[in-house]
Amino acid sequence: MPQGEIQWKLERSDGFKEDYRLKTSDVQSELNEALRLMNKSGPIHPSLNSHKVFDARGRLFKEDGKQIWESYVTGRHRITWKYKADRVIFLRSTNGHEILPRLGGRNV
Repeated sequence: MPQGEIQWKLERSDGFKEDYRLKTSDVQSELNEALRLMNKSGPIHPSLNSHKVFDARGRLFKEDGKQIWESYVTGRHRITWKYKADRVIFLRSTNGHEILPRLGGRNV
């Protein structure tokens, strides 16, 4: 990485760590690549397809007053996260697309 380029800090919740631990090595490899992109470029990297999560009624889904976001890892696996501070992302969980109903949300 070129000197002077600012990286993003990724903080992992206990739930994220547990989700990661339970994944196959193939999915862990995909997660590692997504996290590398997020760490280097932030959530704006095009391959992450980051977007806000909405609840079932179409309202923005929030936790502790912070907007919840979702980023793609694979066609089936996602990471949910929220901004914690400037250039700090709090990783909440990583699961398949079924994570949205569990959150009471949907993406658009």
